[in-house]
Formats: sequence, structure tokens, C-alpha cells
Amino acid sequence: MHSERSRPRLSPTDFIDFELSIKVGTFDLVGYLGNISEDGLGGIVPGAEPLPSELIGTDASGTMKSKRLPNEFKFKGRLAWNTAGQIRNEPHLLLGIQFDQRMALPEELIAIELSGGD
Repeated sequence: MHSERSRPRLSPTDFIDFELSIKVGTFDLVGYLGNISEDGLGGIVPGAEPLPSELIGTDASGTMKSKRLPNEFKFKGRLAWNTAGQIRNEPHLLLGIQFDQRMALPEELIAIELSGGD
């Protein structure tokens, strides 16, 4: 993973509109985007339990869809971390995917960053 980013990590609150479908091992997860950079993304999966720790480093692939994106954003990488979390007192799985290679982010995500998340 690169130590310097060309853009700051994105984390505005309106990423709930960006649906993620992620496959890690035999697990198929559906959630939404938490944050993203050229090197990876953070995902939020409502109601899911943490994945077994032995899956850290396992191949992961998925897609991101949104009515705000003209095309599906596909990615491949590895599960970097995962943990249990609470959002509004509800259980959620929080996870990080490190991309296999730096990804060019869709212009719509860059626009959110430039607008401050509006």
C-alpha cells in the first residue's frame, strides 16, 4: 500500500447511496460505502457479524452501484481488516478492502470530496 495519497480519504456521510456487494471467501456481503481512496475502501454491512480473522489477507472482489454513478465500479483486492461496530445502536460489520492496484475514482466520488460531502 502506498504511504502517500494523491487525494485525502473520502468519508462524507452521504455514501449510504453507494451500495457495495463484496465477496470474501464464501461470504457474500451487501452494504454501503464508508470511505474510499485510490488504494482501498471501507465498507459498512448492517446486521452482519465480523468475518473470521483467518480471512484477513483473503482475496476480495466486488462492485459499487449508485444512482449517482453512470457505471458500476468494480474492484479486486484483499480483506485488510474487519470488526464489529455499532451505528445508531444497531450492529454492523465494518471492513476494509485494499485494492490490488491503485484505482482511478469515479468523477462523481471526486465531486463529493470537492463539495465537502454535500
